[in-house]
Amino acid sequence: MTEGDAPTPTDRGGAAHQARLVVVPWDDPHATLLRTEQQDELTALYDGEGDIEADLPPEQMLATVLVTVDDEVAGCGALREAGRYGMGYGELKRMYVRPPFRGRGMSRLVVRELERIAAEAGFRRLILETGVLQVEAIGLYRSSGYRRIPNYGPYVDETRSVCYARWLVDAGTKVVVVNGTMGAGKTTVSSAISDLLREGHEPHGWIDADVLCQVWPTDAGDPYAQDLMFESLTALAPNLARRGLRRVVL
Repeated sequence: MTEGDAPTPTDRGGAAHQARLVVVPWDDPHATLLRTEQQDELTALYDGEGDIEADLPPEQMLATVLVTVDDEVAGCGALREAGRYGMGYGELKRMYVRPPFRGRGMSRLVVRELERIAAEAGFRRLILETGVLQVEAIGLYRSSGYRRIPNYGPYVDETRSVCYARWLVDAGTKVVVVNGTMGAGKTTVSSAISDLLREGHEPHGWIDADVLCQVWPTDAGDPYAQDLMFESLTALAPNLARRGLRRVVL
């Protein structure tokens, strides 16, 4: 068991409370009870239908985190090895906060701790599934940098599931420049590259650079508006980076 202090949360009345994050075994009785409470809540929310993966393989569960407030167990989350979906993938599972502790940032504390553990373990990307009716959870993941991806694994055909992912490593922006004469098929090639990146769930931007230099009149010293194109790309780069689009096809 490992533990550490977390940022002090406040309740809706503004009172401060001492939060603590604790890493426990998968079969810890407090974690087991919280998972049961979560499954009961989901079953009620979805008209008697519980989680598709109600039983998780313990051997795939790499870390379980509890968050306590003033020594009272408030919530949990777990990290699962998910290499079957991609090299270096981990999966967030069993994220749950008890109702009295909601609205205090507890889930965010658990997500950050699981991300830290995942990064230390060498994971490159985290994926997760939640339900369309779990609006607060969706808001949490989106505000934490997770982006919508196609449903994976057992959720592929589940219309009430939505899946998200976040890259944990920043390898820098990589740009593929497709060059050639007019009519050489640059747009076709760029489109094919974009399709391959999409199939690999790689967030990316696809920019037709020719559009950025379609101006009239052009400067005498820049007859093809190349300088303008590069200035425009420089202005676009921060917008792409803020959205996690670290792959760009030009």
